[in-house]
Parts: sequence; C-alpha cells; structure tokens
Amino acid sequence: MQDFIATYTSQRKKLETRKYLLDNITYHLAPLLIASKPAELLTFTTAIKKDVLETWDQIKDRLHPYVTVQEIVRNKASVSILFYIADRLSSILQIPENQHFLRSLGYFGEMDQDTAIQALKQKWLIGTFPHEIGLFLGFPLDDVADFIYFPDKKPLLIGYWKVYHSPEKARRIFREYNEARHAYIRYMLDGNKSEDFLKRMGGNGLKGSSI
Repeated sequence: MQDFIATYTSQRKKLETRKYLLDNITYHLAPLLIASKPAELLTFTTAIKKDVLETWDQIKDRLHPYVTVQEIVRNKASVSILFYIADRLSSILQIPENQHFLRSLGYFGEMDQDTAIQALKQKWLIGTFPHEIGLFLGFPLDDVADFIYFPDKKPLLIGYWKVYHSPEKARRIFREYNEARHAYIRYMLDGNKSEDFLKRMGGNGLKGSSI
C-alpha cells in the first residue's frame, strides 16, 4: 500500500496549482473524513508552486462545510494551516491529563479549542515550534511528552508520529489512516474529482465552521 500511495503522490507536483492544492489537501484530510483523526497540519510553500498562496486564498472557503480551517502562521513564502473536526478536537482538549500537560507548557485560560489554538499560534509566531501540536493532531499524550522531554529516546515505531508506547495500538491507527488515504486515491483513479470526494465523505455529519 505504501508504494501505491508514494507512486500517486509523486505525480502531484505536475498538476496545476488549484488541482495540486485540492488533491494534496483532500488526500491528507481523508483520515479525518473517513477515519477518526481529529486534525491535520499542512504547510504550502512558494518553493513548490509560485502562486500557491494566492490559490489557497481562492479555494479555502470551499473547505469550511467539511472541516474547520485555521491558518496558524503565514509569511510571504508559506502558509501553515490546521484543518480539524471541531468536536473531536474539543474532546481531546477536555481530557484533564491533556489540559494539565498544556498548562505546564504555558497554556492558560479556558481550554476550549479557540483559546488553545490562539496560544499555539502565539508560541509558533515567537519562533518556537510547538511540538505539543501532536495532541491537537490526535497523537497520544505519552508519545508527545516523551518526544518533547526525551529527544534522544529511541522510538519503538515511526509512522504518523514517533511511537514510544503501545506500538500495536499505533499500528492499528496507522493502518486505519492509510486505508482512508488509499480509498481517496482509488476514488481519484476512477476519474473523480477532489471536490466530489469532499462532498461525498464530508456529508457524514462532519461539519466544521470557520473561525
């Protein structure tokens, strides 16, 4: 499956910018729309497509019916965007252990998604990449904490994140996410469009709203 996915994604850069963005985004959103992933972080740069920022501005509102979209950082050369399913992210942020962990890293106030995302943005803007974003993306707390506090620790498994605990559970999740991406690729190879996949899969009650 991994070879199949790599072959498909390697062809993406040949697409014109609008199709490139929609294909890239929808491919990465498949685990949110089909599986249980709460969020995805994507970065697009003008080094790949010179008009990527302008094109992103033209298409981003099309995604709001399916996921919540929040730009985290943006400059003249790139934009980093958090895509998420609002109720799933809220559930993660309401877990007491996760709240305690985030507060230990400087997150204050109400631990709702808007406040937490704003704190995340501020940390990134001052020049420190917030590795705790792994929590927002659905990574287990123990793995996120070990990655931050024990950078030399050898992971048991590397996939969507570095796994230090419960590798079999992580493998099941990775398989679920990969199968969702595989389903999207099959859909596209049948001659369909990214927008149609979003409409079809986004109709399963996965509604977000713009911030």
